[in-house]
Amino acid sequence: MLARLVIVMSRSCLFCGRKQKLTREHVLPRWLTDVLPSDGDYEFSVDDENDGPLLAFNGKSFNFTARVACNDCNNGWMSALETAALPILSPMIQERPAELAAEDLETVVTWAVKTAIVFSQTGNQRDGISAEQGRWVYDHQTPPPNTMAWLGRYRGSTSPAHACKIQNRHLTLSRPSRPAELYSAYDWTASIGALLIKVLLTPPAFWEERMTTRPTTELPLLAAWPAPAEPLQWPPDMAFEEDGLRFLTWGAPNRNSLHND
Repeated sequence: MLARLVIVMSRSCLFCGRKQKLTREHVLPRWLTDVLPSDGDYEFSVDDENDGPLLAFNGKSFNFTARVACNDCNNGWMSALETAALPILSPMIQERPAELAAEDLETVVTWAVKTAIVFSQTGNQRDGISAEQGRWVYDHQTPPPNTMAWLGRYRGSTSPAHACKIQNRHLTLSRPSRPAELYSAYDWTASIGALLIKVLLTPPAFWEERMTTRPTTELPLLAAWPAPAEPLQWPPDMAFEEDGLRFLTWGAPNRNSLHND
């Protein structure tokens, strides 16, 4: 059942910034219906920390679109990115082991950042994304500076093989040297089949900061970006259950929120 979904009709392309006619970009790629099991309905939900549930839907496809990108972007580099990401993401979505080299991780995280930027335009809170972030992805086709990303495994209680769950969180950051200056960041968590992706997009004011510590966590997540020196082996031993996925965004999960093989 459709709850509510608010999508901004931007006048300029979210990525190249040009003011021209915008085309419909699929919020989730159409190829998901070829990767996820074909039996039964798909479960799709979007939750925002401030707006609450934006969408809850069960159906035969993920045919949701938003007018946020121009034709050149949609059918150019964005289409090429989807083509490159498909063979890398598919095994993990289907819970098959995968080894990801640095270039694979760059593709996966760039895809996740692009998708997160599109999702950032749902709901009423959109201050976590700036025009510079979309422009960086357009210019470089890499994650913006100081982006952090993690990969995990999801085994929810409600047919996870058929499910796509998106959770948005808008954060406020400050620098130790200037604590009074506050900046908006965007935390995007998605489970797609068995794959869990978490991306933290930092504001442009943080792009020049030297961040020498790799992103680490005590949770069963694999640090995917900045890319590790050695190939990443997916999946991790433990998987997130339904409650664990929610707590991953809204707060620290307890041990009962995890599943161990």
